[in-house]
Amino acid sequence: GKQVSTRMVETQPSNEGAQCPPESDLEDERDCNTEPCPGDCHLSPWSPWSACTKKCGIESQTRTRYVVSDADPGGLACPPEYELQHKKDCDLQPCPGGCVVSSWSTWSDCTVSCGGGEQNRTRTVSTHPDPGGDPCPANSDMIEYRVCNTNCCPVDCVLSDWTPWSDCSADCGGGTQSRSRSIEFQSQCKGEVCPSSEDLKETQICNSQCCPVHCVVSAWSGWSQCSEMCGGGTQNRTRIIDTHSQCGGDPCPVKSDLMESRECSMHCCPIECVVSPWSTWSDCSELCDGGIQERSRLIEIRPQCGGNDCPNLKQTRECNTHCCPVDCLSKWSAWSSCGTDCRRCRKRVIQIEAKCGGDTCEDVGEENCEDCGKVDCQWSWSDWSECDSCWECREREIDKEPECGGKACPSKGECRYCGSVDCVWSMKWDDCDDDCIQCQYLDIEQDPQCGGKECPVISADCRNCSFVDCAEDHDCDLECLESCLLRRQLQLGRRDQEWQNQTNTTNHFCYNMCCGEKMTCDFSSDCPNRSWVCRDGICVPWERM
Repeated sequence: GKQVSTRMVETQPSNEGAQCPPESDLEDERDCNTEPCPGDCHLSPWSPWSACTKKCGIESQTRTRYVVSDADPGGLACPPEYELQHKKDCDLQPCPGGCVVSSWSTWSDCTVSCGGGEQNRTRTVSTHPDPGGDPCPANSDMIEYRVCNTNCCPVDCVLSDWTPWSDCSADCGGGTQSRSRSIEFQSQCKGEVCPSSEDLKETQICNSQCCPVHCVVSAWSGWSQCSEMCGGGTQNRTRIIDTHSQCGGDPCPVKSDLMESRECSMHCCPIECVVSPWSTWSDCSELCDGGIQERSRLIEIRPQCGGNDCPNLKQTRECNTHCCPVDCLSKWSAWSSCGTDCRRCRKRVIQIEAKCGGDTCEDVGEENCEDCGKVDCQWSWSDWSECDSCWECREREIDKEPECGGKACPSKGECRYCGSVDCVWSMKWDDCDDDCIQCQYLDIEQDPQCGGKECPVISADCRNCSFVDCAEDHDCDLECLESCLLRRQLQLGRRDQEWQNQTNTTNHFCYNMCCGEKMTCDFSSDCPNRSWVCRDGICVPWERM
């Protein structure tokens, strides 16, 4: 449907005031109840009346219809099943001697005023039939029913209860709060229409009491300048009331609380240092080459309370900076090498030069010579060389050649016989092979030299490996191996021998049974050659069984 809202102009504009809106803007229209109406029950058309078959007496004819689709919730409901069939009497004359019934009575009042009710009508037997005549209708055919007042009943709009009021938007000074309700069932058949969405909400003013306004004071001003520079003064600071309190707000401070005072410049006033005049300079500490003189002064008033520090109380200065005289000093030089004349010499040389007017050296250049004497050759032996072709040698190393008829150096080297070196050897056993056999070999540690004893020529000696060594090398089942070897000893009649020292044939049989990866078989033909047979699913040499 449609809803219309209007407004009207209450005051026309004047003195260039804002113009009123056009008439088209004084009316507003909107859709309402846009929900689709519920569908009613849909029936098929009536079928044609059935034919009358009799020529006289009592007979009825019928017509039917059926439900095409049921009604939606809230729509007009389908009629009861008996209303889907109509029945009426055939227009026939009574048969002679047959039953005669009265005409139908008028329809009774409808059971309801709307929404589909029911009414009926009846008839009675006027004349009972003669023997053999047409019988009277059944009791069910003596009454008829029909639907009445099928117009839908008005259904008013059903609304929910109002929700509780929402929290107020403000604690004071006037806020708003709202509540709402919803449509639970739309109106039907011209019932009372549901209100608009705006009417489903209510708003009211709340907490309209004035809000308390607290007193607001400004921040403290900066402290004023101290009344004294030192020795104790005062300074103040103030604040003012920016907002006075209202409606029970926090009160403002009293006037005395709007100003604060404090002590300042409590430090003592500074007293400067006072010193006496300088004393006279002291005597110089040195007669020449630079000395030191000093002078001093005394503190007459010491500084206090931050007064200036006292200056230096002593001063120094250089004096007698002229150089001191230094006399020349001489010494003998080192002896020269011995010359061809077998003499050596030395001279007086200056050790310290004369300075600043000091005495000079008079003996510089004076020479002193003497005979050198005999100097023999000086030498030492080197280490012996390694033995080479059965000889080792060493050399003389000359440290000093002879001089002035000294002893000459001897020949430079000498050699000596080194001596013979015998062969050094030992016998060692190699690792067990796959047949559990190990052999000896000659291990030469030193070859013979210079006629030393030659290394022997020894033929290899082999033996069966020990049970433990062979078992460890061939991943054997020790319990199986020990049992097999013992059993073989008994079979071969060698009880007097240790099972570890059985023949290679015996060992090979047992190791094939208990060690390493076994050759499996189903028949003797599966074994490597004709000398092997299959026993307990394992290939073994036949002569060793």
